[in-house]
Amino acid sequence: MKHTLINLQRKRLSRPQAGRRWLSLAALLILTGMLLAACSSAPSQDLEVGDQAPEFSLTATSGETVSLSDYVGKQPVLLYFHMAVG
Repeated sequence: MKHTLINLQRKRLSRPQAGRRWLSLAALLILTGMLLAACSSAPSQDLEVGDQAPEFSLTATSGETVSLSDYVGKQPVLLYFHMAVG
């Protein structure tokens, strides 16, 4: 099959299709902006070596909520974050 200039030209979108594409792009940009704003407005705490760990709560794999304060005076708590190298 021969490829002519006409075959290689990009298909034009109808006005409703082009409008939906722009609307989708605008919605994506707005959501991205909102996500970035939420991430940048998170409170920042600078911790130094020897500072007390801030209080936090997480959901365990068993579904139960576990807080750092649950372990005060009971046993050492080790926080370890493994950064995977890809």
